[in-house]
Amino acid sequence: FAGILFLILPNISALIISEIMYAPLESEFYNEYIEIYNNGESDIDLTNWTLCGDNLLSGYIDHGDLEKLKSNDSTILPAGNYALITDGGTGTEVYGNFNVGVNALALHVNAASLCGGLVNSGETISLKDSSGNLINSVTYDPSLAYNNDKSLQICSNSWTEKTPTPGSSNICQTQVPQNQTQNTTQTSSISQT
Repeated sequence: FAGILFLILPNISALIISEIMYAPLESEFYNEYIEIYNNGESDIDLTNWTLCGDNLLSGYIDHGDLEKLKSNDSTILPAGNYALITDGGTGTEVYGNFNVGVNALALHVNAASLCGGLVNSGETISLKDSSGNLINSVTYDPSLAYNNDKSLQICSNSWTEKTPTPGSSNICQTQVPQNQTQNTTQTSSISQT
């Protein structure tokens, strides 16, 4: 008797960086965030994944509550949902200063700040899976969403500045693009690979 084993792997290329808050009006030390979106049909386990070389960890550290770890539930990002990644170290104020989506998966990095601090002159943000494969990369330029209470959001394959929507659908009301792992240059001076 021979058996057949089927192994269904999630389409990790469906995971994209969908929103970036790099220059908030509130303190940049505690209010920067990066949102990722699972545009696939399967849940994705983000255990041992990295953002700019720093490990993603479940929950968030609340800067305003004696730096306690909160919402330490999971690293599983369900299909069709968002994860909000914030600073580790002394924590974040994002959950108190923004209207964070109630279903957003809370994650933080094992470092004091996201990508060494999201610089206002632009930088590249990279997301890698547990094997070190580059899943998504975005290089942002400060010509958009700089100190104007806006975030960078992907809408119809282009980056634009909009009212922040951390952990929920971007304001563009269009479908987030499927696979953004290829090299492209956006007309808004933002590139995503």
